[in-house]
Amino acid sequence: MAGFNFEPNLPHQEKAITALIKSFLNVEFHPSSDYIISQYINPKISFNSSVLASDIKQTQQENGIFGTEKCSDDLVFDISMETGTGKTYTYTKTMYELNKIYGLFKFIVVVPTLSIKAGTVNFLKSDALREHFRHDFQGEYHDKQIVTYVVESKKSKKGK
Repeated sequence: MAGFNFEPNLPHQEKAITALIKSFLNVEFHPSSDYIISQYINPKISFNSSVLASDIKQTQQENGIFGTEKCSDDLVFDISMETGTGKTYTYTKTMYELNKIYGLFKFIVVVPTLSIKAGTVNFLKSDALREHFRHDFQGEYHDKQIVTYVVESKKSKKGK
């Protein structure tokens, strides 16, 4: 696969994906019964915020992550990994897994710099990525593919 060297199922990446998915065990996902609507919006999510916070705390403890108290009304998941550990691959595979398990299909990826953004967009749009995940994540009628929509910031008139 030209351009990218994939090393699937690395233990630290699989552990991160499993931990995130485990955090959703007590969350209920309700897809729309209207086929047309279900093609455009993620399933409705319902949960008890204190149970979700407790599940996240337990997952953190099981993974040796301490000192990161999460408020029960904080719905932001921040996953940190060291440089060079395959963050882009890990969150991409996580998106595929969340789609496969819960039917989620819209995600927002935020990156800190323009160079990382360019690399991320190239990665997500690559034929190599599509081929790599094709066998594990096929849809009922077609291969699951990531479609990207890139938000560009407006140019400032006042310099940087």
